[in-house]
Amino acid sequence: MGDLFSSAFEKRFRVDTLDFRIHFALNCGAKSCPAIDFYEPARIDKQLNNAIKNYLNAECKFYPTKNIVYVPALMSWFRHDFGGKKNMLVILKKYDVIPRYSNPAIHFEKYDWTLFLNNFKSETMADHYYNAEDLGKFGSIAQFQKPMADKFFDYYGEVFKDGELTAKEKSLIALAVAHAVQCPYCIDAYSSDAYEKGFSEAQMMEAVHVASAIKGGAVVVHGVQMMNKVKEIGM
Repeated sequence: MGDLFSSAFEKRFRVDTLDFRIHFALNCGAKSCPAIDFYEPARIDKQLNNAIKNYLNAECKFYPTKNIVYVPALMSWFRHDFGGKKNMLVILKKYDVIPRYSNPAIHFEKYDWTLFLNNFKSETMADHYYNAEDLGKFGSIAQFQKPMADKFFDYYGEVFKDGELTAKEKSLIALAVAHAVQCPYCIDAYSSDAYEKGFSEAQMMEAVHVASAIKGGAVVVHGVQMMNKVKEIGM
């Protein structure tokens, strides 16, 4: 076991004011680590703000109907640096991870220690039309129209409760529909949800094939209309 007390070297170079953003600029090579970037003294403040915003929006998951937000494990390990759970909510709101009017319970995700050596991001990299981090902003639609958003989320929550179908069964249905309508956000959300509810990889893929069969069948059956039109023209 190492020395439990701070060394003279550590005390000498200890900073007076802690900037929690430093935790989002450090990478140990694990999959759950923040991305690697090149930091420049003249732009360090802007770059750190971008680093925390990108990481939190990619890693956090906000479920407005359950009033829960899942945050990275490193915020648990260094919770004192983040000012505890109360200040974590302030940080999440500041970086648009959760709506400013919300007050969800904080849960901590497990850390993925899988080796991941290509985790690199830069401000100069092109943005994709669909960004994974936007999934965590689902609840923020209320910023422009809160009354309608509240009604939608109330309805959404009721739909996915246990009823004639269980919440587990509904999750698998949602996964299949997500593929049929080709919604990347829904696929992301319900792949996680279905897996967490106990469905196997084979069951989830079978649901995707069911969606594919229905989608493909819908295309082919419309071939009858084509045949009818061709016969009409040929008469």
